[in-house]
Amino acid sequence: MTWPRDERVAMEAFYGRHELNAEGQPTAAWEAAHLVRIEPPSPMVLAWDESVRVRRIVCHRLVAESLKRALVAIDEHYASISDVALLVAGLHRFGGVYNYRPVKDGHRLSTHAWAAAIDLNPQANALRTKGTMPAAVIVSVP
Repeated sequence: MTWPRDERVAMEAFYGRHELNAEGQPTAAWEAAHLVRIEPPSPMVLAWDESVRVRRIVCHRLVAESLKRALVAIDEHYASISDVALLVAGLHRFGGVYNYRPVKDGHRLSTHAWAAAIDLNPQANALRTKGTMPAAVIVSVP
């Protein structure tokens, strides 16, 4: 699959144009037609409240299989190192996927608005920072 460029026209053509309600948020009909829930392959917690376990991840149906493969590959990589390597890397901390919002500069919609981006360990991997994301994670998963 060839992913779209990160620009509104390409994203809408690929993921679908949002249908918005009176509050300016995607309608339940748009969400039902485009979003699915997947289970993470290993335990995850909310990045901002580690007492809350993440049982399902809401993502766009077109990225679901790729996201599952990526998360499994991350788990397998870290499991090959040690039983706690994933926790040490902080990749069990889930920052979100679906969030209808603009990017931080406010000039265009975030990829999260289409539920096509994931934030892992967001406190350590903030936007526009070098971050601590391990090189093993920064790969293209078909």
